[in-house]
Amino acid sequence: MMNLFSTFFMILFLNHAYSSHPHAYGIQALDSSFSFLFDNDRVIIGLDSIGTFEGNLYNHSNSDIALGIVRIMDFNNEGWSSSMCIDALCYNQTIDSISAFVPIGQSTVLSVLAWTNGEGSDQMQLEIFELNNFSNRIIIDIDFILQSELKFDNDYLFSNHAKILSFYPNPFNPHLKIDYKIARDSEVELIIYNLLGKRVISLLDTYQKPGEYSIKWNGRDALNKRVASGSYFIVIGINGVHSIKKITFLE
Repeated sequence: MMNLFSTFFMILFLNHAYSSHPHAYGIQALDSSFSFLFDNDRVIIGLDSIGTFEGNLYNHSNSDIALGIVRIMDFNNEGWSSSMCIDALCYNQTIDSISAFVPIGQSTVLSVLAWTNGEGSDQMQLEIFELNNFSNRIIIDIDFILQSELKFDNDYLFSNHAKILSFYPNPFNPHLKIDYKIARDSEVELIIYNLLGKRVISLLDTYQKPGEYSIKWNGRDALNKRVASGSYFIVIGINGVHSIKKITFLE
């Protein structure tokens, strides 16, 4: 069964022991310092030949943190270029390393803008680390794929996977109804996370056949305690591909 902390979409950083191989990680169950949450590591680029990757960096340490972001692998395709952005500030395409200051308990948006020549596909790789502790680091591979002839919609991305169709009411109290769709036979996992990237409760972990399903969450955690008012994330996935939606619980 998939592990959301070692695959993409919900990368909860747990003071990694970083390996010399760029895709290998030794994970220790220590206090986490930051997490990076994003919807998809595959960016589909349409007719305009411009694509955007975006995620949120969350600080869940006991102090403010400064993070370094390095583009350790850029595009190889001729005519392709990229720019890293923090919130609304985008840096020059020639800049390969930037930093982000994240106050305690807050988050900031990290994004990448990609300009292409209108054909093909390519990959870039980012490394994110804590400036005061270089051992705290993660590496992210991002695929940019041209689908200029394809009518782009969300159904394409999840045609062979899982998709959240609707969730209501939102904000909610006391219950949230989640409708979702499974495109093929698979083990399915549906988990609620808080804004710090920490698991609140697993609502589903079972084998299901293709079809549309519904499930309810009563606003309680794994210990059956009422959660605090605020925002949370629904994460559903199969085979390493996830659909993520933000919800709000109100007392």
